[in-house]
Amino acid sequence: MNLLGYAFIGAGLFFFWISALGLIRMPDFLTRMHAGTKATTLGSLLILVGAGFIQPEWALKLALLAVFLLLTNPLSSSVLARAAMQSGTDTVPMKYNAYADQIGTPAAQATTRVGAHGGVEPGSASVGVEVSR
Repeated sequence: MNLLGYAFIGAGLFFFWISALGLIRMPDFLTRMHAGTKATTLGSLLILVGAGFIQPEWALKLALLAVFLLLTNPLSSSVLARAAMQSGTDTVPMKYNAYADQIGTPAAQATTRVGAHGGVEPGSASVGVEVSR
């Protein structure tokens, strides 16, 4: 049973790695959010299942954790995506390009303009910050 538990934990770690890679490689906010929430939810569930195989007496607690994760991760990501859509943040280009050979180089040399209302003006890049009050 321990070997099966370690296999599930390894699969969960693989999905965490995929999620981290998606956060680096995806081009915009919403796809990065998708990569950051879907794969980590699956990775967390696989790790909980693996821990359940290793320590069967923890099964009830781990099942409660799994239900909590299944309820909160998708909900929090949809709330964050909705807030980004309403504030216009989702249209702001990301700071780094999505291509692995260009990681670390700024995607644009423009600066972000923060309007009088405190939000980011749509269409401005995200490299620096200028406050216009």
